Amino acid sequence: MLFSSATPTVNRQAAQDIMGYKVVSQFKKYIGLPTMVDWSKKPIFGFLRDRLHKRVLGWKEKFLPKAGREVLIKSIAQSIPTYIMSCFALPVSFCNEMQSIITKLWWSGTDDKRKISCVSWLNGGRVLASCGVLFLKEEAKWDLGKLQIAFSPNDVDHILQIPISFRLPPDKLFWVPNKNSVYSVKSGYFQVRNLVDRDRASSLGGSTLRSFWRQIWRCNIQPKVKPFLWHIGHDSLPCNVNLSKRMPMMPKSCPRCRLEEASDLHALKDCEEVRGLWLISPLGLWVEGANNLNLVDWINSMFTSLKTEDLQMFVLSMWTIWNHRNNIVFENSRLPPPLLFSNIRAMSAAIAWRNSLQRKRSVASAVIRNSEGRVIKSGVRVLQGVTDVELVEAMAVEFGLKLAVDVCCSELIVESDSLGVINKIHNLHSAIDHTQLIIEDCLAILLSYPTRFQHIRKLCNNVAHALAKWSMLVGRNCSFNGEVPFPVNDLIVIFS
Repeated sequence: MLFSSATPTVNRQAAQDIMGYKVVSQFKKYIGLPTMVDWSKKPIFGFLRDRLHKRVLGWKEKFLPKAGREVLIKSIAQSIPTYIMSCFALPVSFCNEMQSIITKLWWSGTDDKRKISCVSWLNGGRVLASCGVLFLKEEAKWDLGKLQIAFSPNDVDHILQIPISFRLPPDKLFWVPNKNSVYSVKSGYFQVRNLVDRDRASSLGGSTLRSFWRQIWRCNIQPKVKPFLWHIGHDSLPCNVNLSKRMPMMPKSCPRCRLEEASDLHALKDCEEVRGLWLISPLGLWVEGANNLNLVDWINSMFTSLKTEDLQMFVLSMWTIWNHRNNIVFENSRLPPPLLFSNIRAMSAAIAWRNSLQRKRSVASAVIRNSEGRVIKSGVRVLQGVTDVELVEAMAVEFGLKLAVDVCCSELIVESDSLGVINKIHNLHSAIDHTQLIIEDCLAILLSYPTRFQHIRKLCNNVAHALAKWSMLVGRNCSFNGEVPFPVNDLIVIFS
């Protein structure tokens, strides 16, 4: 039991004798919440800030990329104060301190090093002029002249939609964004975002910005690329022109051509060197003839003109060109142009592989070599509805055996990186499942062929895995005599 300081000692003892409870001077916490909150809340809820700070300190040593920081902030950091904030109204200054910890983590990877925040949490505010009464009492309508003096045209349009009663009753609070006039956090969030983005939308054109974000979030790319696009949408890409706004001594010239100011549009499109990079990119784009006012406008036009299957390649190429610029600035290194885009096809194949698993589709691939190690046949087979890993590996062995039989081999050595499949082949009656059925089919194919099965490491099977990922871009069964398609053929030389 807990008594106030004004309760006499006699009364405390009597209550304790009757109830049989232990008397304490104070409860610090109950189910994680402070039991008593006075007018000074910051010291009481300081443990919340300390918990967030301690968690962030544990992340800073891991050198997380922005995609990883985004996941940690959304899933962990922002969830720490959720329960307590649902029970208590925390001071605004305390919330700002916690927001500062999260902001520093987002921009610099830690909360004890200050780096440039390219986008403010809330972009600016408004100062309204005082113009007295803004409506005409006798006519029960707004005074349009005073509204136009005090507010922007967009605000005037919204204010004119508010009716004025001829009875002039006392003012009431209404929440228009919800049809039931009841405030919700969701409707409040979207209303604030609309206000914050209004100036930005007016400068780019509201439809242009909305179209940009709609296309960006629909684009199927790796999470590590999306923060790059987010910076572009907020006009905060750290090109030299944007950096010079924060650091006046920063030179504005382009680090590539040294001729013009390095705006985001120049860095990713208008620079003479960048135009050459776009020509040798996987899309082979000619960007010199496109006249655009800003980068968002150009990206929107490319989203409109390119085919759906080329959008992913366009975004990855743009991201590669930006990383190339960063390597020039910070490491003073330049990759040869032919090698600059070599990783894009691999990234596209990885995305296609991930999407195929989501669509419940797998691929079996096989590479047939002769005794000299030369590839004499290879192929891929799309497996619709098959997602069990071991079953796919067994079906890949079966597919490879059928390819080998077609080339009339006298003796076969079958290699697989699935230890489970190899063990089941050596111990035929050890299991009864779908995989065992495919293994029995494999053995039936090999009745007239001397065959040896052996397990290999996954690294030694890289060619077959790369061929399977390549097939995700094609989406159909394929077979090749004496060769494998580009760029998988490069691995034949490396791993032979």
